[in-house]
Amino acid sequence: MELSPAVENVILQSANVHFPTELSQPTPIRGPSNRANLFEAAQNLKSMLAKMDDYKFDKNFLKVKRGYLPILINSFYVAKGAAYGDVSLYMLHFVSFLGGDPFV
Repeated sequence: MELSPAVENVILQSANVHFPTELSQPTPIRGPSNRANLFEAAQNLKSMLAKMDDYKFDKNFLKVKRGYLPILINSFYVAKGAAYGDVSLYMLHFVSFLGGDPFV
């Protein structure tokens, strides 16, 4: 995930992405690219989906799950020479695929 400011002259100082606690600890957003590594959260989401009764593997069918995860982004930044802090709620859209024979 990559963050970019909505307006010019905003410099991100530090930030964290907060997923639901079942998925991941707070994940830092690192500069200078302002990116967060979502690997841990994605792997844990995959494990949670695999446990759902209606989402079991079947090589004859491709199953698709779509959903949204609430995430919080806690950020500290500088704009126009002043320091600011913000906590914002976002909904992260995901699509997951399971099953199907990749060789058919």
